[in-house]
Amino acid sequence: MCTMTIDTGPPQSLLFSINNAFTDRLEGGNPAAIVHLPSLTALPDATLQTIAGNFNQPMTVFIAPLALRDSAVDQSTSPGTMMKMARFGIRWFTPEIEVLLCGHGTIAAAAAVFRGEDLTEIRFEATSGKFLVARKVEEGRIEIDLDSETSEELSVEEDIKIRGVVAKALGKDIPVKYTGRGAGHLMQYALIEVDTLELKNVKVNTDAFVSIRWLLYDEVDERDGVCLYSLRALSWCMSLLEGHLSQV
Repeated sequence: MCTMTIDTGPPQSLLFSINNAFTDRLEGGNPAAIVHLPSLTALPDATLQTIAGNFNQPMTVFIAPLALRDSAVDQSTSPGTMMKMARFGIRWFTPEIEVLLCGHGTIAAAAAVFRGEDLTEIRFEATSGKFLVARKVEEGRIEIDLDSETSEELSVEEDIKIRGVVAKALGKDIPVKYTGRGAGHLMQYALIEVDTLELKNVKVNTDAFVSIRWLLYDEVDERDGVCLYSLRALSWCMSLLEGHLSQV
């Protein structure tokens, strides 16, 4: 854990760390910067975005403790085991925008909290009103519960463009079965389902996702604007794919 000093207003020293999710190797997994705030309103949004840009990680996660901490006896897996729970507010930023949800960033944040506190469960509460629960499981691993959501297919034009980008990134031999966009709090994500399990040796060309900048400039109606804005995070989210594949 390291400390940085913020000079906007009265100087503040904030703890931070950079953690890799989905790996036990330094060079593997998906990285995220975790910044500990006294509250989620301690700094202006513009400052949070600047910090995320300076870290230049796929995701920067800001967390702040909330009031309630609780203990309870867990009868589900090990009868008589005492569960220690804490609540944290959470926000997720790429170097360019704030997003509504990030799974690997939440796991990385949970690891940072578990490392410093004697807890078995953490409830992360997002500004959207959604919450995620992280808990310790066997072999020092962490699992999170996420609200489920639906997806809808992309338009024909969007589907063709996304498939072209995926072909450049993963190779033309990787068949794409489905492309869609998330709904609700998952609207910033695109869902791309590939029809193969042979991914271990795939070499990912992450530069291919730069071409998704066409999503930023189309003239669209208000509804599509929300969808296209949400897909803006795709180049960052999909750039993490190489870390996932290295763990297959």
